[in-house]
Amino acid sequence: MNAILDCLKTNRGLTYSVAGLIIVVLVVATAAGCQLEDLVRFSTPEGVQGAIAVEATVPVSKADQVWADWEHFVATNTERLQAEITNGRGRAAVLMSIVDTGIAAASGPISTLPGGAIAVGAMSLLTGLFLKRPGDRKREAEAIAKAVEDATAKDATA
Repeated sequence: MNAILDCLKTNRGLTYSVAGLIIVVLVVATAAGCQLEDLVRFSTPEGVQGAIAVEATVPVSKADQVWADWEHFVATNTERLQAEITNGRGRAAVLMSIVDTGIAAASGPISTLPGGAIAVGAMSLLTGLFLKRPGDRKREAEAIAKAVEDATAKDATA
């Protein structure tokens, strides 16, 4: 053992090499004890962050959970969207049927009156005014949200 210590004292290059090797072994052993996947992070898009309530950067160790949450979100919302579209198409078909039946029933007797064709056209236009157009719900929700924000802002300034 003394011979090794004497050799290290006399040879500085060997001393630095052995010290460096010991430091590298300690760093590698420490890193092996850590979960390196917690140190490496990835960014998530803003839409994903809002959809599944995840942070802007996530450790790679949680990637499988984030992916599973995203797949569940997509599957669930795809089913909901499909159901809403089917429901909307069904309602539209019923309304179209009612409107067509009403126009067909009214066009016979009214067409015998002078200006009956104009009356049928006017009834068709009036019927269209009472039907909801695509996007009406969204516009109403946005108007309500804006009104709430304005009221909140007014209360905050008062």
